[in-house]
Amino acid sequence: MSTPEIRMGLGGAPDPIYLHVSESIDESGEVHPWHMWDGKKQIPVKDRSLTGVLSNIRLKLGPEFKGKKPVKIQLRVDTGSQPYVMQAGVETTFARGMLLALDMVDDLARPLMFVVANGGEKVVFARLHLAPSGERVKIMWDKERKLFPLVQKLQRKIGQQAQTWDDVLATGQYEPRDEAESQEEPKEPDLPEDAQF
Repeated sequence: MSTPEIRMGLGGAPDPIYLHVSESIDESGEVHPWHMWDGKKQIPVKDRSLTGVLSNIRLKLGPEFKGKKPVKIQLRVDTGSQPYVMQAGVETTFARGMLLALDMVDDLARPLMFVVANGGEKVVFARLHLAPSGERVKIMWDKERKLFPLVQKLQRKIGQQAQTWDDVLATGQYEPRDEAESQEEPKEPDLPEDAQF
């Protein structure tokens, strides 16, 4: 991806726009598979695809819900003019489908089309297409595959240091460490017994 042109003068903040993958209903009653959040309410997003280059994958702890802190996955997509972050629960159909599809792509530095679709009963499906051809990335659904090692594999594939489970628990964010540590072979994570990923 080419370096975006630098615009001089006043402009908007370079902060990413967050797209929360979860069904939301607009004022006319139509259901949409993702939304933005303005701090007070959901703003449904009618577009079904986002095209750009995947630049970061991060696991983080979400806010406590029903006595547990859910693990969220964040996929940062750079479009050249505006960064976006797609966020979903790591144990959702969307997250599993997207991670399995990303694993099928040889070159994650190329532009991709990230597509969402309503699945009914609050399920959101993920599809991945190669840009600009629109060719769909076909996957074999694997509900048994552990997602944490897959996330680590994809993080390394895009040139990012793989998170450890301690990274996720301690800060909920990926923080770079020194070069010597990044050369170590990843260790099997010490996951909680009830983790499904």
